[in-house]
Amino acid sequence: KLDNVDDIDMESNVLQPAGVQLQPCTYTIRVYKAEDLPEMDSDAFDGIKRTLGMHHEHADKVDPYVIVSFAGKKLKTPVIYNNYSPVWNQELNMGVQIPTMCEQLMLKVMDKDHLNRDDVVATSFLHLTRLSSEDTDDEGFLPTFGPAFVSFYGSPREFSSMNMDLTGLDKGYGEGCSFRGRLLVQLTVTTGRYPNPDEFIKAIDHDDIYACQQFLRRRKYRTFVGFLEGCMINPADGPIEFEVTMGDYGNKYSVHHASMASPSTTQPQNAVYDGQSYYYMPWRDVKPCIMLISHWEDNTFRIESLNFLLKIIDTLEENIKTVNLLIRSEAPIEDSARGLMYLLDTLIDDLNKELLELPPVYTNLDEKMFRLRNDDMRTISDEAKELRENAVDLESAMEEIENFKRRLHTIAVEPQNSIPDLIIWMLVGGRREAYIRIPSNEIMFSPEEDFIGKSCGKTATYLLKKPCLKEREFHKSNWVLPAKLQLFIWMGLDDAARSSSHRPYDGEISVFAETYENQIFVPPGWTTKMMTRPKWSDVTGKLKLPKYCFETPTGWLWDDDWFIKPQVTYSEMQSALMTFQDDVYETVTRLPGGNWATGEVTWTTVLGENHEEKDAVTCPPGWEWVDDWQVDLSRAVDEIGFEYCLDQSVTGYVPVEKTYHLHRRRRWVRNRKRNPDLKQRAFQEKIREEAKEGWEYARLWGSKFHPKQRKIDLVRRRLWLRKMVTTNPDAEPIFTFTEDIHLSQDALDQAGSQKAGHIPDFYSPRMYITYRESHVYQLRAYLYQGRDLISEDASGLSDPYAKIVYGNQSKATKIIPETLCPTWDQTIILDGIQIWGCPEEVSKHPPSVVVELFDYDPVGHDFLGRAVVAPMVVIFAEDAMTCRLNWFPIQRGPQVGGEILAAFELYLNDPDTHIVPSLPPVIDDVYKVAHAIAPEMQHTRIEILTWGVRNMKKFQLSAINNPSIEIECGGVVKSTNKIKNAKKNPNFDDSSLFFDVYLPIEELYMPPLNIRLLDHRTFGLKPLVGTHTIRSLKEYRRDPVAQYQAIRNKMLIEGFGSQDSEYEIERGGRASPLGGFSSNASTYKSLLDSASRTFRGVTTDTAGGGTGTNTHSSTRKSVYSWFSHGSENESEESDSAWEPPFFGDEEEDQLVDDLDWWSKYYASIGDDMLGRVYNEKGYEPMEYFEELELRFSNFRDLAESYPIWHGKHDDLQELDRAVGYFKGTFRIYPLPADGSEPPPRMLQNAPSNETIELKVRIYVIKAKDLQPQDPNGFSDPYPAVKLGKTKIRDRDNYKPKCLEPMFGLVYELDCTIPLESELKVQIFDYDYLSGDDLIGETKIDLENRYLSTHRGVCGLPKRYYTSGPYKWRDSQTPKEILEDWCATQNLSPPLWQGNCRVKVAGVLYLLSDYEVKGKVHKDWGPADDRLALYVLLDNKLVPEHIEQRTLYNPLRPEMAQGVIEMFVDIFPKSREIPPPINITPRAPQDLELRVIVWNCSDVVLSDLSLAGEMMSDIYVKGWLKGQDKKQRTDVHYRSLNGEGNFNWRFIFPFEYLPAEEVMVIKKREHFFSIDKHEEKHLAVFCVQIWDNDIFQADDFLGVLELHLNRMPKPSKFAKTVSLDDLIDNDKGKEVQVVSLFDQKNIKGWWPCYCDYDPSIPRELTGKIEMELEVLTKEDAESKPAGRARDEPNENPRLKPPDRPATSFSWFTSPWKSIRYILWANYKWYIIGGLLLLLIIAFILIFLYSLPGGVAERLLGMLS
Repeated sequence: KLDNVDDIDMESNVLQPAGVQLQPCTYTIRVYKAEDLPEMDSDAFDGIKRTLGMHHEHADKVDPYVIVSFAGKKLKTPVIYNNYSPVWNQELNMGVQIPTMCEQLMLKVMDKDHLNRDDVVATSFLHLTRLSSEDTDDEGFLPTFGPAFVSFYGSPREFSSMNMDLTGLDKGYGEGCSFRGRLLVQLTVTTGRYPNPDEFIKAIDHDDIYACQQFLRRRKYRTFVGFLEGCMINPADGPIEFEVTMGDYGNKYSVHHASMASPSTTQPQNAVYDGQSYYYMPWRDVKPCIMLISHWEDNTFRIESLNFLLKIIDTLEENIKTVNLLIRSEAPIEDSARGLMYLLDTLIDDLNKELLELPPVYTNLDEKMFRLRNDDMRTISDEAKELRENAVDLESAMEEIENFKRRLHTIAVEPQNSIPDLIIWMLVGGRREAYIRIPSNEIMFSPEEDFIGKSCGKTATYLLKKPCLKEREFHKSNWVLPAKLQLFIWMGLDDAARSSSHRPYDGEISVFAETYENQIFVPPGWTTKMMTRPKWSDVTGKLKLPKYCFETPTGWLWDDDWFIKPQVTYSEMQSALMTFQDDVYETVTRLPGGNWATGEVTWTTVLGENHEEKDAVTCPPGWEWVDDWQVDLSRAVDEIGFEYCLDQSVTGYVPVEKTYHLHRRRRWVRNRKRNPDLKQRAFQEKIREEAKEGWEYARLWGSKFHPKQRKIDLVRRRLWLRKMVTTNPDAEPIFTFTEDIHLSQDALDQAGSQKAGHIPDFYSPRMYITYRESHVYQLRAYLYQGRDLISEDASGLSDPYAKIVYGNQSKATKIIPETLCPTWDQTIILDGIQIWGCPEEVSKHPPSVVVELFDYDPVGHDFLGRAVVAPMVVIFAEDAMTCRLNWFPIQRGPQVGGEILAAFELYLNDPDTHIVPSLPPVIDDVYKVAHAIAPEMQHTRIEILTWGVRNMKKFQLSAINNPSIEIECGGVVKSTNKIKNAKKNPNFDDSSLFFDVYLPIEELYMPPLNIRLLDHRTFGLKPLVGTHTIRSLKEYRRDPVAQYQAIRNKMLIEGFGSQDSEYEIERGGRASPLGGFSSNASTYKSLLDSASRTFRGVTTDTAGGGTGTNTHSSTRKSVYSWFSHGSENESEESDSAWEPPFFGDEEEDQLVDDLDWWSKYYASIGDDMLGRVYNEKGYEPMEYFEELELRFSNFRDLAESYPIWHGKHDDLQELDRAVGYFKGTFRIYPLPADGSEPPPRMLQNAPSNETIELKVRIYVIKAKDLQPQDPNGFSDPYPAVKLGKTKIRDRDNYKPKCLEPMFGLVYELDCTIPLESELKVQIFDYDYLSGDDLIGETKIDLENRYLSTHRGVCGLPKRYYTSGPYKWRDSQTPKEILEDWCATQNLSPPLWQGNCRVKVAGVLYLLSDYEVKGKVHKDWGPADDRLALYVLLDNKLVPEHIEQRTLYNPLRPEMAQGVIEMFVDIFPKSREIPPPINITPRAPQDLELRVIVWNCSDVVLSDLSLAGEMMSDIYVKGWLKGQDKKQRTDVHYRSLNGEGNFNWRFIFPFEYLPAEEVMVIKKREHFFSIDKHEEKHLAVFCVQIWDNDIFQADDFLGVLELHLNRMPKPSKFAKTVSLDDLIDNDKGKEVQVVSLFDQKNIKGWWPCYCDYDPSIPRELTGKIEMELEVLTKEDAESKPAGRARDEPNENPRLKPPDRPATSFSWFTSPWKSIRYILWANYKWYIIGGLLLLLIIAFILIFLYSLPGGVAERLLGMLS
């Protein structure tokens, strides 16, 4: 639902572009206050509030709050109850990630509802692209806004249940038709953080509130609107008035503002019938005007800057139109160039002007936009100057200028314009019916001419429209034009209003006091007694306004006495008409449940007033009836003309009867024309005398008034006016009265509802523009033709006629039946047009002409569209000039409805002027377009190749079996014979037709060509199936004599002509450089032969068969330069003859092994690596380009397909309208004006159109850029082909999980053309469980390819090989093809002079021009066939190629789904069919790589041993890149000198493509994957040296990568190895490389290096000795070997490495560690330590035993 769209988190559902980093930011929206919000509660709800005690006296009927939504996030302010101008002062902070995918920030004002859902008051959007700049330089900035007011628009402000269907406008679903308030907001964006939760909603600081006050200073503005003309009004059931509002100022129902100067509405008046189709307002010399006073912020600098840029854009657009018109009309190139130079000069001058400086008070956005605009203007100016100096091509220059215009449009926006739009409403009986909304900047005045609004102070035409939702813009109810207004609008500051003229040039603004004199009819006559309203009152009758009570306001004086304003009568308005249509309504009323037969019948007017019966209506004097009374069926009525309603006063009429309808009516019309006689003058005098009394009559006071008295009228009134003049311009004309004014209760209630100090509108006088003179004009509308009109009939056609409306006159053209491109060739003359004002002012701003187109139907006329055009005004004889017909667009709502070719002239036709030209010629009572204006015609022949019809659908539930074609152009129709049976052969028997017609010379005026398809059925029925319109015939126009004479003259002057023009000649009706006309006319034969010979730069003998001499071979473009991948520039090498490749016997054997079709493919697509061998051998590549149809103009040289459209025009169902295709073509060329012999026909010798059986081969190579169909982002694609009823879906060959599958498949099908001519090649996505999804498809018309003279059946290679890998694959030899081609081109057979010389169309071709003499490849065919091939290629036949065709899905036809590479061969079964080419993808070989790691040397030592020695525990890893299955050697422990011994074998089986030099790796993505996907990698062997660690990660020591196809040659000795041996050495030294696949076995030393940091030079970290051997699978099985040193340890046998005894792991061998580490390094320390311990022990023992020994010794001595 629409209401829930705002709740969707848009950002989380949008796919972010890859590589985009999102950063947090805070959007801060400050909501200050709102103004002028509308009422949102009804009186009934107000009563409920009063009952519940929630009502306050004089409380505002709205409880507003604001919702801010952005990117799925939403914040809202608190609710403020009962306030039309609430103040919030709230700051809303919203966290968003940037860059964001959302562009609009939504502001929605809501009304709190206690009993129901909250109501939307209004919605507005801030477009972030207008508030920011994405420039990467200093001019870029984040979104910022305000503080400034945002205006809200939506449904009408008056709360009413009748407006409920327009509430969608309040939500933003369409253009708002009424002002609904404005909101003061400010937006800032802060990057780097998200707001805290407590910051989401908070109060604005007082300092910020105070700072905002500087932007709120108000200025007084005056808006003047003069209503000069109101016409094209549809029948209205009440008096019409027009209301002028700006914001809430001027709204007559508002409670906020009131206009003090004058009422905001015009005087209510009944519209007057114009006697033709519409109604108009009876404004004559006195035009109503409105002076609206309002107060807004000073936005002058913003509006004037915007107007300045818009004026530059308007000038640029006008100049672009002028230059495009010159280009379309094929004007001389000098004129177009001068127009372009003038355009650029004007643009540069405009851009060099200065913008207004910033005022003292401005916002951040003002400053940013000022800088951005200045910068962009200077940049565009510099680019325009450069373009002016360097422009060489008109088309590219115009594209660049269009880019300038787009860039100017991006800066010509002003989001901070706080002055609302001006809205003018048409009110009918007090109801709002239609409106026009005018931006305020367009009408803003400025003292500087460059800054004034484009409509300010000018008279302009405005078309009103009805309010509607966006979704109903295409509904037919919104196509009706409610009214057309001619307005004069001016707006400006109050000071500017005093100092400038804000009124029409020749009109005088007058202020009138007004009062109505009222009377009632009481027999025997009219009286003022017994009335229910005052004798003197206002227009409503509620206010007593006697003339004597008016007192002039201060500063005003009476200018004259009271006078009667006469009412306009029908008779007076008819005085200027030559024809008139009377109408009367037959109204029938029935009781509920009754029937119409017994209902009451009355006769009324359109307003519902009683009218005499139609048969009682008499023709006025001076007129005579043209026809009888007829029911008007041209309206929305049923089949008998009735329209129905429940009650006319409540609801409108509808054309469909319902059971509850109680009233119905139908309109009777009768036409009369003027019959001038003497009685007419007297009658006109009587009319004027009656009009002077000024009475208007009605049945009752509440009824509608009319100017002519009827028997049932009981009341009447007339208007009295008194003019006032001012003595003080500042004084407001507000009346005071000499006595109390008595108001009725309604008036008192109305006055009491106003705010204090407000004076109601009826206290203010009305303003008028008075004119003293009027002039009579004559309008001449020259309608020549229309094209591309909308179809409204079921047949796909229309019966169009045009209606010209100007002022209060209208006239229709004749009806052209069954066409979308009518040719009226008619002049419509509207005479006696009275326009008030001076002619000079009318010539500057004339009223616009409205052209409305209708489709004639017996019941109702369908509207086709309208155009609004300003006529060319001629007021002086010396100004008269021949006008020029132009194409004007037709619009039907928002839909484009075609164009009309017309011109309009408005002549001043006063009695004293004689500038009106004589009447144009009359044919069949219709004025034709004058010869001076009509396009210049020439006798022209149209040839038609009617080949057949294709893909015909059922029509009216039956198949189309016997179709025929009608061709119409310029009013001439030519028909074909019917096809006997379209199922057996849908081609026509007689395929060549022609007819002669007069057509315009200028392409601009060329009429379209219409193709109609009819089906011949039983009983003589021939229903129209459908039509097609060819809008432009330029591509079919030819001038055979002038074309070839121009070529002849150019060749004679320039010698041989340019290579670009070499292929531009067409002979025989087909694009061919050599073909001639199929005629024996001698007058043309010599010219064409001469042109052909001169064109080729060849001179031949005049005698038949004579020997000719060729010019220098360098003058002929080489055959190979044309096929240089789209390059148009001829290389220097292309001028020389081509030297073929030559090989010896050994080389030839190697060539057969290395080259296949894929070698040619890769060389053709520019893959230098995979196509290297092919290119080195010197073979020529194929052409690799886009779709073949794009290169050869869709093969339309014979015929093209035109879709046949059926049914009504509907853009949403355009594809369904196609019922089939017509296949054919056209040639249009002039015939001699002197009646001499016509040129030969171009299309008479078409090939046979009988059915042909063909063999079709489809080569599907690969697809790329496919759209993923599976959730994993991939697809499982496979191809399918469909031809006729044959379908092949090759599901077995699907490619799992890829978007660029390589297929290499060939499909062979049989078909019969034209029955089976469309080939579909499709790509499907394979699914296991569900149905397969169509990814995309491409369609090929096989018939066009087969019949084309470009020979699209089989591409021609650049050399003719009869053997070898690229043997000739066509069913015909080149010589046979050349003979057939000459026959199709109506040329004589090739004339051979030996095998190396041939003459074709008088041109001599030599084999030596294409080959080096004496050098012939052994696989080449005969010389004559080779030369024939060169001739064919030189004439642009289809070369051998590969197509890149774009895939489209029918569900998304506008979006490409990928590309498929393919080509198609077509062979007739009547010839021998060659075998197909083998394009099967190359199969990889099973190989095995054996690597023996022998030794390492000079490896860096990274560890410190316990003994303090540097050492490494070395081991080696190896693997093939892509396989990632690493193998490693054992560890050489304790390498103290950097040496390591391994004798270790790695074995890596792999699959290899020799031609592409890549490995093919097949693997599953994960365990549950069903399919393996293939990857291709270069054959690179990686080896690394590591240091083994036990308790921590191993240390990386060095690496070596060997590309097995280009590996550096190893060294024999380790001491000679250095980093310079690597291919990518730092010194750039060239290194000898070898290929392991060529040598099979390589052994030696290579360097290893370490490159942790690429910025640091490499460091040699070791050397490794390896032996690499590659074996086939068979060789590997015959020479088995095990990994490492495992069995079978053979080929060769690896012995354990001879490592030193110190090579062991200390962790696993502790005793060896003691012996070889501790003892070896510390034995003397150990021995010394032991001796020291013994000595210490001896000393300790000695010391321990010494006291005892001493004691014993002493005791012994003592003893």
